[in-house]
Amino acid sequence: MEKIYGTSVRQDGLQKVGRRNFTLFYGLYTDERGSSYEYRHTFDHKPTWDEVKAKLVEAINEHTEETILNGYEWNGQRVWLSERNQRDFMMMEKLTEDAYPLKIKINEDGNGEPIYYTFVSEEEFAVFSKLSSQHVTDTLQAGWDEKDNLTPATFGF
Repeated sequence: MEKIYGTSVRQDGLQKVGRRNFTLFYGLYTDERGSSYEYRHTFDHKPTWDEVKAKLVEAINEHTEETILNGYEWNGQRVWLSERNQRDFMMMEKLTEDAYPLKIKINEDGNGEPIYYTFVSEEEFAVFSKLSSQHVTDTLQAGWDEKDNLTPATFGF
């Protein structure tokens, strides 16, 4: 599905927009810059519920992944939570106290320059790591809940 920015009202549904074209509208989300968007997909035929549901699940999965990657903040800084970073942070929890202060790259700015954060103690890093794991868990749960709540009636089936 395609992200369409500028939407301010959620309008989930499937609408006929031509003799054979149907447009699927789904969601109302906000990105990391505060801009709102929805997902849309145009079918060149009247889709089945299975086709619609597959597109909806695809959109929810995309949104969930983006939220995991870009939705975690630590001390006012966005943290890039790629799968690699998640694994590295879990591994770093095992570091001993003599590894601190610990400077790690948490993201990049708009020009590709690294953004670093220095953790002064093992305790501070443990809180950071546990909150990042909680962010991932909460985001996955929200995506699962959203998929579980998809109903054919909302989309005219």
